[in-house]
Amino acid sequence: MEHKFNPENKKRLSGELRKKILPASRTLKGAGLKTGMTIADVGCGNGYFTFNASKIVGSKGRVFALDISSEMLEDIISIVKEKDITNIEAIKTEENNLKIDKESVDIAFSCNVVHETRDPGLFLIEIKRILKNQGRIAIIDWEKIDSDFGPPKEHRIDKSMLMGQLKDIGFKYIKTKSLNKDLYRITAIKK
Repeated sequence: MEHKFNPENKKRLSGELRKKILPASRTLKGAGLKTGMTIADVGCGNGYFTFNASKIVGSKGRVFALDISSEMLEDIISIVKEKDITNIEAIKTEENNLKIDKESVDIAFSCNVVHETRDPGLFLIEIKRILKNQGRIAIIDWEKIDSDFGPPKEHRIDKSMLMGQLKDIGFKYIKTKSLNKDLYRITAIKK
């Protein structure tokens, strides 16, 4: 059941609570991001992970900031211009059309987005399309539990179902890690 984030709440995406439970740099490095890589921040919001990814990949790397919301991307574009950041490209996408070339990224990173999609399987197939061979997908999403934090349980996706979908569409080395009581991370490699 899809549940879209309301852009009116975008300040929460870079608020103190998020910084505490998902420190951006540590989260990205934990997902495998390194200097010189190309990353797609899929569902980038207002850039909480995007700008940290830019610092990690450095001048030889590249960051695609992808979102369906023009309002969210405006924040990123403004900061990129103001700070003259050259390795970030903000692109307005569609849910199952990420509008970048096939096999163009080393890592596709998606935080709290998959549960918002109409069809997670189609969304994952589109992510697979943009990954280079042996590229990595890193998904962070909500544990399927009742919680006072995050979306309602019925809007969350069970991690075992997501892992099964990744296997079915041709990912290998699928691993999951509990980040805290509310969030899990799944990583997998494109065959």
